Amino acid sequence: EALGITVRDMTYEVRRYFQKTKADAGVIISKIEQGKKAAVAGLRTFEIITHVNDRPVSSAAGFKKSIAAPGELSLKVLRMTKGRLVRIKN
Repeated sequence: EALGITVRDMTYEVRRYFQKTKADAGVIISKIEQGKKAAVAGLRTFEIITHVNDRPVSSAAGFKKSIAAPGELSLKVLRMTKGRLVRIKN
């Protein structure tokens, strides 16, 4: 909530659209609140977060646990076929 980001588990349809298998890590960003840390860092809806601090994330609950620790977060993000690294101070 402090980051201003809402993520969801990837459904079958989402995985099919993004050409991901069930074994691929990731949660999809469903909402970004304007003016919050995630928006300022450049995250956008429908991007896939695959790793938090170099650890794979495969569920929304796992993502929530991963971002709970204070300090800087390093997020590996995919938008279609392009990957990037986003850093956010938590």
